[in-house]
Amino acid sequence: MSSVVGIVLAAGASRRMGTPKAALVLDGKTFVARVVDTLRAGGVGDVVVVTGEAEDATARALGAKERVALLRNPEPERGQLSSLKVALRHLATAAPEVELAVVALVDHPAVRATTVSALIEAVRATPPAAIALPPH
Repeated sequence: MSSVVGIVLAAGASRRMGTPKAALVLDGKTFVARVVDTLRAGGVGDVVVVTGEAEDATARALGAKERVALLRNPEPERGQLSSLKVALRHLATAAPEVELAVVALVDHPAVRATTVSALIEAVRATPPAAIALPPH
């Protein structure tokens, strides 16, 4: 596993939307595929996608992306933090060498790769940053 991993939070129920957000399409790509591609273009190696009840739909929307681990949050109704904990527990055992993780939301498919790379550079330039948040 690479030293920089991506975590995509995609376990929401999408009740108001009526369809899994991961499967929505923007510019010919599903949201989840766009987010994974953006993370990779921004400097992330491996990616973990945390799903909920729509695990099968998310997997289909993801397609045959390499180096993507699908994890299921057994309690997605507990919110995004519960999904983040699922991913961090997985990384703690499967990839203890990870230097940092970039967390992305599946319903933010328009984030640019340059934003991801700038965030990674900012964290590396100001160690030891436990958490970095972009202001915009």
